[in-house]
Amino acid sequence: MRKVAKCLGEAYDFLGRLGYALIQALFTICITFLPILFLSLPWIQHPGDTHPGVWNSFLRHWEKGEISLPLLGICGTVAWLLYYRDRLRRWQRALIGLYVTMVVLGAGYAISETDGFSQPLTEMVFLAAFAFYAFTVAIWIYLATKKDPELEVRKSQADEILDAVRQQSSEEGGK
Repeated sequence: MRKVAKCLGEAYDFLGRLGYALIQALFTICITFLPILFLSLPWIQHPGDTHPGVWNSFLRHWEKGEISLPLLGICGTVAWLLYYRDRLRRWQRALIGLYVTMVVLGAGYAISETDGFSQPLTEMVFLAAFAFYAFTVAIWIYLATKKDPELEVRKSQADEILDAVRQQSSEEGGK
């Protein structure tokens, strides 16, 4: 029975971490993209706008490389999680670190190619930037759901103390 309870507790713990990570990611995505979506609404668009429709207007706000900025921000979040949270094996950390480095270099190159956000990105680079953003958010969620080893050690120590106290109180009650 205790093993079942422990298994259920671990599942609940994981779902709690996953839910918290999803809320973090959703909040960040909303803070990043909702203001631009709001600016894309028909009654807010500029009179000479040649990109009718909310979606086309929304994409127009990112077409000159501006998507690189939130991408750099998400990469910073992932880099922070890699550096401050030792939750992964070395090869996983190296692989994710290499990915983040390549994305940061690519975003910097995209910004330089747009001549300071004055030239539009090619369609392939533009779509790739959104794909990299989505994949980097997925990595963030993955890292945020990993257990914190320090917390696990403290929890294990607390469980041992509680078990010792329970055993001692049951022995005293049996006398």
